Amino acid sequence: SYNFMHWGPTTWAMYPMCAIPVIYSYYVKKNPQLKLSSICDTLYEGKMPAVFGKVADVIYIFSCFGACAISLGISVPMISRCLAAVIGINASFKMNVGIILVISAVFTLSSYVGLAKGMAKLSSMNAWFFIIFLIFVLLITGPFKVLDMVTNSLGLLFNNYIRVSLWTDPIQGGGFPQGWTAFYWTYVLTFAPGMGIFIARIMKGYKLKDVVWISLIFGSLGCFTMHGIMESYALNVELSGLLPVAEMVNSGQDYEAIVMMIQAMPFGKLALIAF
Repeated sequence: SYNFMHWGPTTWAMYPMCAIPVIYSYYVKKNPQLKLSSICDTLYEGKMPAVFGKVADVIYIFSCFGACAISLGISVPMISRCLAAVIGINASFKMNVGIILVISAVFTLSSYVGLAKGMAKLSSMNAWFFIIFLIFVLLITGPFKVLDMVTNSLGLLFNNYIRVSLWTDPIQGGGFPQGWTAFYWTYVLTFAPGMGIFIARIMKGYKLKDVVWISLIFGSLGCFTMHGIMESYALNVELSGLLPVAEMVNSGQDYEAIVMMIQAMPFGKLALIAF
């Protein structure tokens, strides 16, 4: 329920808020530039001081750096542990550095050959890999079990949406809202300017109201599907006694728990490679 809240309508409401000014500048006012400063200047009808434009562009650059840094900080140790489990060695700092260099090389090469030939094909391939992997996890968990868990979680979420969205835990001070809810939504905000440009580019021909509801509904549904399937599997592993997932996460072994859960799947090593 909490992950549905973290990656649900509140998250996806932030992106069209950034997309609409871009759409107005790019399509309505026919401003061909997609720099943040140029978009802001269009909104202020060319009267925005130049220094504010520079500040906007610098903020956007740091936002991109922040988004990339968080993404790499979360994903690289995960990839490192998966790779170590596949080839039978221990994960290390050198392996993390090597993975970052490989990722940088792949993205540099894909950008060099062009978006249509490089990034677009890379993104499509990754999306199909992920869809096939999700279907695989859905089948081994059980479609009806996943449906039960997702339906129940959505019921809990909608029944408590305002409460959990505004909960700060001021009495016990456990830190969950700050460490998870506030972190995720701040993380989302670092992606918001770039996502605003992305949404504007793919929504050509749509009305503004369509941009809003498509982002809210289909963005949320995509996240609900992903988290619903993966977390139903994790809960199933925990409740069946196959692996003490909650205990491992609470003791700081979250990456190890993920690796062991995937290894517990049929064709575990192949599943780990696909993941």
